[in-house]
Amino acid sequence: MNHLFWSLLCLVFLPISAQVKNSFVYPRAGISSIPEGLESEWMSDLVSREAPNFASKPDKRFMYEQKEKSAILFPRKLGTKATEKSNVPQPILGKAFQGNVFSSSVPMDNSLAFNEDSLLVSAINTTIRVYSRNTGMLRSSLTLRYFTDAVGLIGTANYRYDPKVIFDPLAQRFMAVILNGSVSATSKIIVAFSQSADPRGDWNMYTLPGNPFNDSTWFDFPCISFTENEVFITGNQIREGVSWQMGFKQSVIWQIRKQEGYNGDSLQTNLWSGIQFGGRALRNLHAVTRTSDFAGNPEQYFLSNRNFDIQNDSLFLIKISDTIGAGALSVQHIQLPVAYGVPPEALQPDTSKTLATNDARVLAANLDRGRIQFVGNTIDTNFGSCGIYFGQLAQVNQANPIVEHASIIGFDTLDLGYPNLVTVGYAPDNSPRCIIAFNHSSQNAFPGMSAITYDQGQFSDLIRIKKGLQSLDVIQGPTERWGDYFGAQQYYPEYGKIWVAGTFGAADRRHSTWIAELISPFGTSPAGIDPSKINSIPSVLYPNPSFQRSFIRFNLPTAGPVICELFDQTGRSLGVIYEGLGLSGEQEIGFEIGHLKAATYLIRLSTPQGLITKTIIKN
Repeated sequence: MNHLFWSLLCLVFLPISAQVKNSFVYPRAGISSIPEGLESEWMSDLVSREAPNFASKPDKRFMYEQKEKSAILFPRKLGTKATEKSNVPQPILGKAFQGNVFSSSVPMDNSLAFNEDSLLVSAINTTIRVYSRNTGMLRSSLTLRYFTDAVGLIGTANYRYDPKVIFDPLAQRFMAVILNGSVSATSKIIVAFSQSADPRGDWNMYTLPGNPFNDSTWFDFPCISFTENEVFITGNQIREGVSWQMGFKQSVIWQIRKQEGYNGDSLQTNLWSGIQFGGRALRNLHAVTRTSDFAGNPEQYFLSNRNFDIQNDSLFLIKISDTIGAGALSVQHIQLPVAYGVPPEALQPDTSKTLATNDARVLAANLDRGRIQFVGNTIDTNFGSCGIYFGQLAQVNQANPIVEHASIIGFDTLDLGYPNLVTVGYAPDNSPRCIIAFNHSSQNAFPGMSAITYDQGQFSDLIRIKKGLQSLDVIQGPTERWGDYFGAQQYYPEYGKIWVAGTFGAADRRHSTWIAELISPFGTSPAGIDPSKINSIPSVLYPNPSFQRSFIRFNLPTAGPVICELFDQTGRSLGVIYEGLGLSGEQEIGFEIGHLKAATYLIRLSTPQGLITKTIIKN
C-alpha cells in the first residue's frame, strides 16, 4: 500500500462573479409509500446486452483515449511489491447480508440509509427495498417506477435511475432523489421526503425540472446532503445528444427548505448555476456530508476537481454560507501536494473483460468539527493500478483551510474503486479517524468489497467485507459497468458504527448488493462528545496493575447513562463491563479481569459529560 503524508497549503480564494442564483417554488406532486411486503412475485426484467459502438460515436472515446495515454505513462506493475503489515487495526466486521439483487440495469448505483431503530433502506438502479438491520430480513420492495408513480410521469421515455437515499437524524426522516429521463424533454429530479421515521409509511413527492434553463440539457449524477434546516442536491447539466463525457455544460446546486418537504408544503428553492473557476465550469460538485455540529452551522460545502485529467493537483472547495435568502456562494482553489488522475479499467479473473472506473471525481466527503475527509477514484502511478485518493482538509470553516493529508491508497495486485467513507471518532491528538469502504477486483480476486481504517496519517491493512463469487459479465463488449456509487452511513447516535452497501460478483456473473455493518477497532462513543472533554471528569483506576479485580471511581456532575467497555491493545472490544444509570456525585464500578491473559488493556467509560479512558495492566 502506498502511504504519503503531507502537511501543505496552496490556496487561492475566488468569489464567483459568474454564478447565478434563481428562486423557485414547487408544489407537492403526490404521496407515495413502500408498503410492507413485495410489489410483485416475479420482479421480472429485460436486460439489453448491446455494446456501445465507439466507432460511430467518437465523442465517447475521449475517456478511453485518456486512459490509454495514462497507461503509457504509468504501465501496470503486477506482483512487484512485498506485503507490508500496518500497525493500524482493521475495521471490525459486524452483521452482514445480501441486499438488492440484479434487476435489469447496471451499474448498481448502491445507496443506503437507515433510521435509529432497525429499518434500512437500500436503493439501486430500478429498485428500492427496506430491510431489518437486525435480521437482514426483507420487509418491503418496490421498483423505482412504482415508488414514484405518484408524480405522474408515464411513458417509455420516463424511466427512473440514479437513486440516492439519506437519513436525517435531526428530523428523524428519510429523503430520496431519483432521476427521470435522459433527454431535455423528460428530464426530472424526483425528490421524496418521508412523513415519519418509518420508510414504509407515506412519502411526500416533488419534481424539479431537469432542464430549468430550457437549453436542451438534462440532469445527471445527483448528490444529496443536508444541514440543520435545508437539503442540497447537486448534479450535472448534459447537452442533449452528446455523451456525458463530452456533453457537460455546467454543474448546479438546488437548495431546498427541508421542513416544507416533510410537511408536504410547496418547496422554497434556490438554484445556483454558472459555478466556475478560471473561466472553466466546475464539474461533479460533491456535497459534503456533515457528521455532527448541525445546530447553528447553516453553511454547506461541496468539492470538485479536474476529474478527466491524466494528472492534476487542483481541488475546489465551494461554500454556500447561509440559508435561502441570506447565503452567498464562493470558491477556493486548493493545490494538493499529491496529484490524482484518471484510473485504468479494473481487471477480473478468468476473463479479459475489464470493469469501468470512469474518472477521478470526488465520490464521498465527510465534514466533522472543521475538517473534511474525502475520497475518489484515481490511478496509482506507482503500479499503474486503480487506487483511491484520500485527502483531509482542516480549518475549512476559517479563511485559510489547509491540507493536512493527501495520499493514494493502492496495491500492485488489487484494483480499488468507488470508495465511500465515514468518520468513526477521534485519535488522542483530536484528529478524526474514519473507515473507508470500496469495491475491489483483480486478476486473482473476483469483484467484491473491502474496507480499511484511517488513523493519524496511516491506513490499516485491508479487510474483505465480501468476496466475489464470479467475474461480472452482463453487457457485451470489453468493459463491464462496476460502480458508480458505494453506499455508507454512520449510526448517528454514536461514533464508530457504520453500515455500507456495495457490489460483488454473484455466482451467475451478475451484479449483486452486499450490506454490512463495520465497527471502529477503537471502539464506539456517543456522538457529539467534544474531544476536549475526554478525561475531563475526575477519575481513579485501582489497583493498577491488577491480578484479579479492579475498580474505576469517578465523579458525575449530573445523573445520566454510563457505559464502561474494555479493549485489547489492537482496539478490539472485549465486551461491555457495565451499562446503566450513573447518579450525580461519586460513583464506582468494580470488575473482574482474572480470566484475561497478562497484557495491557484499555478501559473506556462513556458519560453524557465526556469520556474517561484508562490503561490497565493485568499481571
